Amino acid sequence: MKHQDILKQYVAMRQSLEAERSQIQARLREIDAALGAAQPALAAVSPAVTPSVSVKRANGPGRPKGSKGNLSPEGRAALVAAQKARWAKFRATRKGAPAPAAPAAPAAPAAAAKPALSRKG
Repeated sequence: MKHQDILKQYVAMRQSLEAERSQIQARLREIDAALGAAQPALAAVSPAVTPSVSVKRANGPGRPKGSKGNLSPEGRAALVAAQKARWAKFRATRKGAPAPAAPAAPAAPAAAAKPALSRKG
């Protein structure tokens, strides 16, 4: 009998949610009708996106148009150094000279340093 109680609760919950959905849809239709008078003016500006949305997405909230993010002097110096290294490598390979050697990776630990497995049980 517990199964029937759960089923009744489910049906009641589903009916309640469907009623709420229809109320929300009716309210959305009312809002759409109220905004309907303003739609032609907005469509002339941008048919796909309203101006407030496009400004927020293009420039981020609170960021004026055309502004760029701040970069620390150290970060900028690191980017400049990396770009110079890339160009130096490119120019060296283009002239036929060998490319500058990249910094060596740290050596892997020796295999002999690992303890041997014993067959003792």
